[in-house]
Amino acid sequence: MGALTLAGAGLLLPAAAAPSSAAAPSLGVWLTTVDSLVLNRPDQALQASRWLAEQGFRRVGVPLYTDGQLLWNVPADRNRLGIPRSTATLADPDLRQLLLDLRHRGLQTVGWLEYGLMAPQAAPWLRGRERLLLQDRQGRSHWQEFGGDQRV
Repeated sequence: MGALTLAGAGLLLPAAAAPSSAAAPSLGVWLTTVDSLVLNRPDQALQASRWLAEQGFRRVGVPLYTDGQLLWNVPADRNRLGIPRSTATLADPDLRQLLLDLRHRGLQTVGWLEYGLMAPQAAPWLRGRERLLLQDRQGRSHWQEFGGDQRV
């Protein structure tokens, strides 16, 4: 597996430092959609999942939400904020199935929110819900990220 794939998975470990499955049964790593081929190409996801299992990893964090959009289909009754589903990410049905089947490779999948609680300031689903936004000590709930993106 090349360094690009490992860096995209948020992981860079030399082979000698790789833990055995007996030594670290709960070792995990998160996969990201940012600057990564792992979640954008099924061949990279398969290669990464095999390598992670061989190195003793047992948990893989798979993003459910990123950049103000959901990456997976969520029933409307469970999506009370009306957050839209991303059409650009994880669009390949084979990749989605591969990620869901990671458990067959001995890897437990754990959902997580990429960017944590961040969202684009102009996200339509935030309109009228400003009371939900966290604020800093100066009472600001938004900031400008590198590249000019406005975030809350």
